[in-house]
Parts: sequence; C-alpha cells; structure tokens
Amino acid sequence: MTVTGSTFTNNSSGGDTAGMAIGNAGTLTITQSLFVGNSAGVGGLNAGALRNDSSGTLTLVESTVRNTAGPPAGIYNEGAATILRSTLNNNAGAIVSAGGAVSIANSTLTENGGLIGRAGGVTNVSGA
Repeated sequence: MTVTGSTFTNNSSGGDTAGMAIGNAGTLTITQSLFVGNSAGVGGLNAGALRNDSSGTLTLVESTVRNTAGPPAGIYNEGAATILRSTLNNNAGAIVSAGGAVSIANSTLTENGGLIGRAGGVTNVSGA
C-alpha cells in the first residue's frame, strides 16, 4: 500500500494490539504525510500513529508523526522499518522496536516522552 500527501488526525483505538491510524502487516510506503493527535489503547503493543507487525515492511519518507498519546510510542515496530527525512515530535515515545529492525536517516526526533525505564526517542526492546 502507498500513502502520499495525506493527513491522519485524532484517530484512536481501544484494542490491546491495535494500529491507531494505520496498522501494517504487508508493505507500506508513506510519503509527505502527517500523523497528528492519534492515540492508542491501553495495552502494551499499541502505537499512537503506526504499528508495523512482524510480517510488515514500513517506509516513512518526508513525513511527520506528532502529538501521539498512549503507550508505548508514535511508531511501534516488529518488522522492518525505514524512516527517512522525517520528524517525530512530542509523542509518548518516538519509536519502539520489538523484534524488528529500524533504520533512521536524516530525520529529527525531538521532545518525545518515554515510559518508565524506556527512552523517549528510540527504544530497541529486541531486534536489530
């Protein structure tokens, strides 16, 4: 799936393993898009904007993830994620990678919070 020039605002989920604005288990490329004010449910495997499952490949290019709420982060990754020339700002946490691989280049991660014992920018629970 390809998403270009789109805005995802104030989406929410209440499930335990939910994908708030977008949940991905395939191949997803997002370019020049904005995710703002999205929130996740209470469970530990949620993300405020994007959830990339273990079978997923996510590429985020020239996009912004901002003001997401709910544990654990704006992006929750279990698969392969590449973040290029993007901004993650003021999220519960920027990225949590659990068993997946994350590559970040030419991007800005600022003012992201973190759960107790977790980094606010990138938390690599396991994986590469």
